[in-house]
Amino acid sequence: MYRSLWKYGSALLILTALAACGQPAEQTAGTAPEGSQAPVTIGGDNTSTGPSIGGPAITSHGGAVKDHVSLVDNLRAKGFMVEPVSEVEQPFLGVKGTTLRISGGELKQAAEVQSYEYTSADAATTDVEQLGPDANPQGMMIEWKGTPHVFQKEQLVVIYVGDDQAMVQTLTDLVGPQVAGK
Repeated sequence: MYRSLWKYGSALLILTALAACGQPAEQTAGTAPEGSQAPVTIGGDNTSTGPSIGGPAITSHGGAVKDHVSLVDNLRAKGFMVEPVSEVEQPFLGVKGTTLRISGGELKQAAEVQSYEYTSADAATTDVEQLGPDANPQGMMIEWKGTPHVFQKEQLVVIYVGDDQAMVQTLTDLVGPQVAGK
């Protein structure tokens, strides 16, 4: 009898924990194969923070942009589709980041944005301060494949390389003015 109660009690505890996290239980079965990126879809209220696999959208954490998760939340709240693409590194930044493909809204075409989250605002500021106004680090010359735009807010550094003014304006609205770039 105790074994039966333990089995059902454990299942109830897991379902309760998933509900408390705001994730539908059916999501646990639908994970992407290792090494692949599952596309991230937006729920009807544009506040999803992760893949929606046959269930309702995951609720946003809310609040102003201060880190990677809040950046994604706020982009989705503005009606953009946000899809993580890959891990990314820049030789002048001390942490690895995530490339996000952003589409929708007033964008002319999908844009790729790099998001780097540091453990502290001071660490992010130290890396950003070494960038010149052209987004080239002291002692280095980077050949950007477009116009670089570097933003920082608290422990988050965001890099967008491109010329879509709707993307630049969106990042300015969410993260603040550029700290480097053109």
